[in-house]
Amino acid sequence: MGEMIVDGIDMFRVPRVMPEDVVVIDAFPLNPIPERLDPVKADLLGELALAQASFSGRRIACILAGENKGYGGHVIERSPIDIEDPFMMALAKVPEGADLYGILVTGEGSMKEKHVLPSGAAYDAIAPRLLPGSPIVILPPNRTDVCRFIPESRHQTAYSPKPASVFEGQTVMEIYSEAMRNTYLSMEDCMFVAHLRLAGFKNNIHYFLTGSGNGLSGPSVAIRPGMYSDLDIIAISDRDSAEVEAEFESVAEACYGALEKVPKLVHVAGSDRQVEGCIYTNLESGISIDFFVSKRIEDAFVRSESLERNYFHQLS
Repeated sequence: MGEMIVDGIDMFRVPRVMPEDVVVIDAFPLNPIPERLDPVKADLLGELALAQASFSGRRIACILAGENKGYGGHVIERSPIDIEDPFMMALAKVPEGADLYGILVTGEGSMKEKHVLPSGAAYDAIAPRLLPGSPIVILPPNRTDVCRFIPESRHQTAYSPKPASVFEGQTVMEIYSEAMRNTYLSMEDCMFVAHLRLAGFKNNIHYFLTGSGNGLSGPSVAIRPGMYSDLDIIAISDRDSAEVEAEFESVAEACYGALEKVPKLVHVAGSDRQVEGCIYTNLESGISIDFFVSKRIEDAFVRSESLERNYFHQLS
């Protein structure tokens, strides 16, 4: 029997590359859909059939569960920037004063599980109607045989805005300890963060740690707390972007070895904005880093609500 790592427990550090003798337990595992949900599952799939996503290819649908009926919504993309939110469509159908017992979501197309969850704005609009204990039930994209229950205690915490987090350590070990306390990162990645903060001061670059490894909030943290597959780093500087990338590469390769660099272009959903960046990988170490450089922080975040809700750590 291998070592057991329990997802979401702070005392454990989950490495990016799992040893063969390690068993990972999902905090909110996928299970067969209970028979009691068969009627609402049918409604959910009916909404999904109505979804229109000609531009993104991500068809998303939801049901807001009332006492005796569900209120459905589905995405409609009229253009890349004119998109009807499925959750707000469903909420508009809920009678005034009616309580909700949960949210069911699913999707179809090329997407991650987190992409079917509501945005922060949609969640904030729905949350006051949810009764205590109401879960979010996810049918993973392109699957209809299993579901994942996210309890209220988790989705409420994950979606709540957070106080601004700015690292304060002045030495490698001080910053390393700070990263260990405040993120989900492995020990190796915490050490990288420590060196990156010091390099940022030296080279006049403001580095930010975002994404599921930050340990704060967001859809991916709601689904699988404690787990992450890559690092998401943003660099803000008035310097030339090529110079900033070179400085970053120097620190990253000192920690992880030679890295392969591939350009990345992300279209920001619901807008005509695109964010240019790159992905650094090293197959031997298992590292993958999404890296974006900008002169303004507002232009660097792929998800604007991550900036608005402080779902990040400012490293330098």
